[in-house]
Amino acid sequence: MATDAAKLVHPRRLAWVLGVAAAGLFALSSGQAALRLYHLSRQLAELEHQRDTLLAENRRLREEIRRLHDPAYVERLAREELGLVRPGEIAVVLVPEPTPSPRPRR
Repeated sequence: MATDAAKLVHPRRLAWVLGVAAAGLFALSSGQAALRLYHLSRQLAELEHQRDTLLAENRRLREEIRRLHDPAYVERLAREELGLVRPGEIAVVLVPEPTPSPRPRR
C-alpha cells in the first residue's frame, strides 16, 4: 500500500507544485515590499516638505529676533502697532467716515 501512495505523487509533479508555490510566495512578498516602499517614499516626501517649511519659518524667526535687537525697529513697531508717541508729541488718530447703509427697498 505504501508503494501505491508513492506512485500517486510523481517527483516532477511535486517539484512543479513546489516551484509554483515558491513563485507565488515570492510574488506576494515582493508586492508587499513594493507597497511598503511606496508608502515610505510618500512619507519621506511629506517629511522633507515639512522640514523645508520649518527651516524657512526658523530663518524668518531668526531674522525677526535680529531686527528686535535694533532700537529703531522696536520704536517703529511701538509707533505703528501700539500707537505710542514720544514725550511732547501728540497722537492724531484719523477715524474713517462711516459708510451710509443702503436704504431698504419698498
